[in-house]
Amino acid sequence: MSHPLSNFTDAAKSLGRSPLGIIALFIILIYGVAALVLGTTAESLSEALKAPLVWFLVGFPVLVLAIFGWLVSGHHTKLYGPSDFADQKLFIELQAQVRTTQRRLNVLAEVTPNVLISSLEPERPSIPTRRAMSERARVGLPGPRDEDDPQAGRWTGQREDKYRVVSAGPIRALHSDPANFRVPLEVRSSDPINHPLEGPVRFYLHHSFSPNVEEVSVVEGAAKLTLVAYGAFTVGVEIEDGTHLELNLADPDIDAPSSFKEA
Repeated sequence: MSHPLSNFTDAAKSLGRSPLGIIALFIILIYGVAALVLGTTAESLSEALKAPLVWFLVGFPVLVLAIFGWLVSGHHTKLYGPSDFADQKLFIELQAQVRTTQRRLNVLAEVTPNVLISSLEPERPSIPTRRAMSERARVGLPGPRDEDDPQAGRWTGQREDKYRVVSAGPIRALHSDPANFRVPLEVRSSDPINHPLEGPVRFYLHHSFSPNVEEVSVVEGAAKLTLVAYGAFTVGVEIEDGTHLELNLADPDIDAPSSFKEA
């Protein structure tokens, strides 16, 4: 017959392999000690000392239930250890996915819904004033010269042509995720009276965006697109009248942190 202490030791080792087990072990120890103290010293304790112990034994399970509910609802991914998975590689992959998802949620909570985020995502909310297009559907485009910056050199290299100008507003790091930056882009006419901008305007982006071509309607004389990106790249622009423009976000005169331009 096995010794009770040996059984408890084996159970403690088993529970100590994951955060959830450690929490359970902690609860058992606290509740067990309190019950043991009350059970062995009940006759010798005064009423003033018994009352706190009794209230603890009654209230502790309720408190544990409330805390456990909070953990399960808000931090359930942190309650398991590698040993809880048949393949511990799945644990590592899960943690990476959780971190990525949490970063995305933080970014989405800070930016407006019509911001295009630099990442591969299967679905995004549709925006009435924009229509996503596939670059593969376009014809007559020169091939990429730089695989790391696929739009560089494909759109004449000019920011301004035929009274059309592409620019980037101040690029700043997100408060929720300083490794990513808000990038406001805009296409306007340099002579809106005589040569007004007529849309739509297509923005050709880095391949880390999905889709990497965005068609934007002209509103109040400008086509605006806001991005979230981790580093600089070249933006190609195609306007309905056939004008092509190009903007390198790493250019010295772009108002952006060096960490963005050098990424």
